Amino acid sequence: MENKVPIRELVSLLEQELVRMGYKEATLNYYRDNWRKIIKHFDAIGEPFFSEVLAMQYLDEKCGYFAKEKAGQLTQSNVYLFRVVRMMGDFQQHGTVPRRYMRSLSRVNRPEHLTLLHKFMVHCQSCDYAVSTQKSYARTAENFLCFIEARGLPLETLETPELTAYPRRKKRIKALSPLPGGRVSRGSLTQLNLSRQDIARYSFG
Repeated sequence: MENKVPIRELVSLLEQELVRMGYKEATLNYYRDNWRKIIKHFDAIGEPFFSEVLAMQYLDEKCGYFAKEKAGQLTQSNVYLFRVVRMMGDFQQHGTVPRRYMRSLSRVNRPEHLTLLHKFMVHCQSCDYAVSTQKSYARTAENFLCFIEARGLPLETLETPELTAYPRRKKRIKALSPLPGGRVSRGSLTQLNLSRQDIARYSFG
């Protein structure tokens, strides 16, 4: 998926992916409601393409997210809205949902892929890898299987162009995340007019 994606097209494709992943209708309706509000915001500012920076501006204007986060005053609804925006940004860059936003759901659905993932984890255990290494390998394998499932690619016939597309997706620089491992460019943070202290807090390179 290209970085420049019309926001309505992005939302339509993301909804299809959440359906594939088994999200329940009530949860999908929650996402749909927030997507409509975000689309309305983008329409109001005359921007047809999704931008995570602009979506974060919407988040901050709507609930004062970054000031609340710094003060430790975030509500559950604030955090959920943040996740809605991050999911859109992730999907824009990867064409999949690389994070497990709902821990009760597996992002890998095909039985043969689940079997393969289980066998791989057993293999890692038999090699006596460190627990942290096993978790890292399993997460990477799950991300890759999710990537090919989302594109309907058969694992047995994958070719070089399809395989090399996955590492390119993984090169994304994360934007504005207080979650572990978040990354953000200083330029993106500057666009939100955050203080130097905020930039130092959220930026890692």
